[in-house]
Amino acid sequence: MLSDRQSIRSFRLADLLAALSLVADLGMGHAPEEAVSACFLATGLARRLGLSEPEVGDVYYTTLLRFTGCTAYAHEDAQLSAGDDVAMRAAGAARDLGSFRDVAAFFLFDLARDAPLLRRAGAVLRTLAQGQRGTDEMFRSHCEVAIMLARRLGLGSTVQQALQDAFERWDGQGSPQQLRRDTVAAPARFAQVAYKGILFYRLGGIEAASDVVRQMAGGGLDPAIAAAFLEHGPHLLAELADLDACQAVLEI
Repeated sequence: MLSDRQSIRSFRLADLLAALSLVADLGMGHAPEEAVSACFLATGLARRLGLSEPEVGDVYYTTLLRFTGCTAYAHEDAQLSAGDDVAMRAAGAARDLGSFRDVAAFFLFDLARDAPLLRRAGAVLRTLAQGQRGTDEMFRSHCEVAIMLARRLGLGSTVQQALQDAFERWDGQGSPQQLRRDTVAAPARFAQVAYKGILFYRLGGIEAASDVVRQMAGGGLDPAIAAAFLEHGPHLLAELADLDACQAVLEI
């Protein structure tokens, strides 16, 4: 059993990370409490798949910290997006960047969408000119900030590695290292499924969330964790709907 001092220390760390995740929601253009909701979902899926409590803890911290480095590349993002870097990040998070159709839609409909036509065209050309190298640099910067924060908070190497892998994909088309399958750290794979599930649940309900997770299984998402979401996600999301998300995450 934890001592009183250890319990207080653990609560304070979780409390701090929950607050930081709310700031990350703003930087990503996400709905308030998106990160804590994803954390609740990822942790629930990890437990239902039989992970040990230390492994569940790694999923918990990785999911809360996943987007804390989101503004590391904000200046460059703003230049690429005709000034609206937050909208650019929000739109990118809603797309399957391993799908040609989704990438094309991002450039045609999302990037700098509120800018005048000539500025939009310039934003598209600048972003295309960056290529994969620019994408890798952007995600590497994002990950490095999150890892630095995790290290300063005393979180272990597993969480730090998972944050390094936050934008890798099951099919190897991620960034910045193009890792594939289970070479991507497990906590990162749980966080990826949870964030997609929460985002599309808020956009279109459980049916939309299930459709997207099902479509991305074996592509951007770990198929086993995606299957767990399809089985357990509706119950977890229904449970979350009746809770204060921040308080629920502190309690778990």
